Amino acid sequence: MIVRLLLCFNKKDMCVSAHAKFPCLRQQSRVPFLAAVLLLAGSLQGVAITDAASMFADPAFQAQWQAGEAITRNFWGPLETAQAGQQEFYADAPGKRRLVQYFDKGRMELTNPAGGPVTNGLLATELISGNLQVGDNTFDPHEAPAIPIAGDDDNPGPTYRALHTTASAVLAAAPSSIGANATARVSASGDLSSGAAIPRTANAVYDAVTQHNVSAPFAAYRDKVGLLAIGYAKSEPFGATVKVAGVQRDVVIQVFERRILTYTPTNPDPFKVEMGNIGRHYYQWRSMLNAAAAGAPPVSLAVSVTATSNALPATSARP
Repeated sequence: MIVRLLLCFNKKDMCVSAHAKFPCLRQQSRVPFLAAVLLLAGSLQGVAITDAASMFADPAFQAQWQAGEAITRNFWGPLETAQAGQQEFYADAPGKRRLVQYFDKGRMELTNPAGGPVTNGLLATELISGNLQVGDNTFDPHEAPAIPIAGDDDNPGPTYRALHTTASAVLAAAPSSIGANATARVSASGDLSSGAAIPRTANAVYDAVTQHNVSAPFAAYRDKVGLLAIGYAKSEPFGATVKVAGVQRDVVIQVFERRILTYTPTNPDPFKVEMGNIGRHYYQWRSMLNAAAAGAPPVSLAVSVTATSNALPATSARP
């Protein structure tokens, strides 16, 4: 395979990219070394980026971050734990690349820099199905990742892969059962079972679009932050035991199109319902796919992004 190297410059940085699908990378050592690394990864959709962000990649991203954090604390997660902005391959973007930035709780996307809007993607849907969206109607099929959907990073499970396989019944369409408490449980190993009703989880809303009941704590939280931010329910609510800050805790979990919500009744009121770190999980998944395609561990490189001056209106998500 012949890979064309593209050099691009700004006032501070020299960048090297191996393909139009790759982000523009800031030089941190010798250019020949970076070129060799990128040549090995020439068939990838992106590269693994592990540096923390020091800035918002676009003013529209900052506007959306501020709007979300004004609604509820930790809507996106702090900038300090976000990834730097990067260009990812997207078949329907100008030049087949678009600017994205990963936060703990989600991803911001600017597919059309000339006219916006900022979108956020159906990350939960992609992680559970294994179908990586690379265009408006284009998907790359993969195995769903064995990344825990909630709790500490080293929590054994349940995982996105388990929800796609052994526990997939929680994703099946269900009839309306307003007022009924959740009874399903998914173990750390992904086994699905049914037991006693879980207190304070009565279904309050039925999402007819996806044919799932929404537990009352999650329905109230979605009303607060907005449907576009969370999406419609993709599963029935279920109980699980997950490790949080090193301690095993019983929680209730529900999968939505864009985010995964957890309910911990023993938490203080502002934190009883929380968003999972789906942005971090999705970024980890892409890094794993990139490394597997390259046949090597993920490459740690920094991204160079110059914030633009176009003040685009921020919107919550694509329909």
